[in-house]
Amino acid sequence: MKTSIFSLIIAVALSVTSIHTASANNRITNDHSILKLAGEPSFKGSENFAKAFPDAMVNSYETKDGSTKVSFTWNGDALEAFYDLNGNLLATSHFMKTANLPMSVQMQVRDSYKDYSIVQAVEFYHTEKGLSYFVMVKKDNKGLILQINPDGGMSIVKRLKN
Repeated sequence: MKTSIFSLIIAVALSVTSIHTASANNRITNDHSILKLAGEPSFKGSENFAKAFPDAMVNSYETKDGSTKVSFTWNGDALEAFYDLNGNLLATSHFMKTANLPMSVQMQVRDSYKDYSIVQAVEFYHTEKGLSYFVMVKKDNKGLILQINPDGGMSIVKRLKN
């Protein structure tokens, strides 16, 4: 299941073609104990979500393939949190401005893909695998999705067709 969660998160990250902005208008209640969405749905872990992300603006949530994905805005940033069916946090993803990528990541991409431009970035934290960054780079009609780990490892996740 861990592999499918990671694949789901990557698929979500790759499906975004511009910086994700949530148009949320739902808010966590002030007591942080109940997740409020249209129709007041709940999922196992909604209490954990409310405690972890107070004052989050929830856009949507979906339970699929053994996990629940919550898309939300928190402190002005678009994020997603993934929970297992027992309500435990699995991972978070943060859609970020490319200029806010760590300098080491920017330099590594620049050095390895000189003629490419970084057009999108996602900071991804998996509770077991740790932090990594996914960046979309483009050059002419070519595009790549790269995964960069803090240890300097970089790999091509997907080649994009235009």
